[in-house]
Amino acid sequence: MENNKENQHGMSLIVQNTARSIKGLIFLFGIYLTISGHITPASGFSGGIVFACVFMLMTLAFGKDMVLRILGKTTAYLFNCFSALLFLLMAYLGVIFGNGFFDNFMKKMFPSSVSDGFSAGLIPFYNIVVSLFIGAGLFMVFIIFAVRRVIEINGKRILISTEFFDITKKGKS
Repeated sequence: MENNKENQHGMSLIVQNTARSIKGLIFLFGIYLTISGHITPASGFSGGIVFACVFMLMTLAFGKDMVLRILGKTTAYLFNCFSALLFLLMAYLGVIFGNGFFDNFMKKMFPSSVSDGFSAGLIPFYNIVVSLFIGAGLFMVFIIFAVRRVIEINGKRILISTEFFDITKKGKS
């Protein structure tokens, strides 16, 4: 019984089951905030924060190992960089196909009824990209703080990453 408790990562079974049952609803709320950001005060920024909070909740409930298998700090960094480049690319496409930076070039490229379906122009697309940028960046900062530890060896404080080192083995040797 004692050995099973040592192998369990994260919080109690009640917290894990609760987190498992509400993560989809929270993620769906993030999608809603992101998609409807052009008609409500919420936008891609708040949707990205909600997306990051889903992964933070899973990290707190199940431990960092489970979340790092799904979305590690390197993957979050790549999402962050990719979304920032995509945001700039979309802005520069306004210069190339439209009249200026961040211009809505969809009406010029698609003058027919296709552009009428997108009454907000490119704002929903910008919200999606901003949501990816904020969500990945916030989770990346959180997970970096979650895997860093300061240990003391021979009176010296050393910053280590628990993602690559096991503290218990390092401390026993």
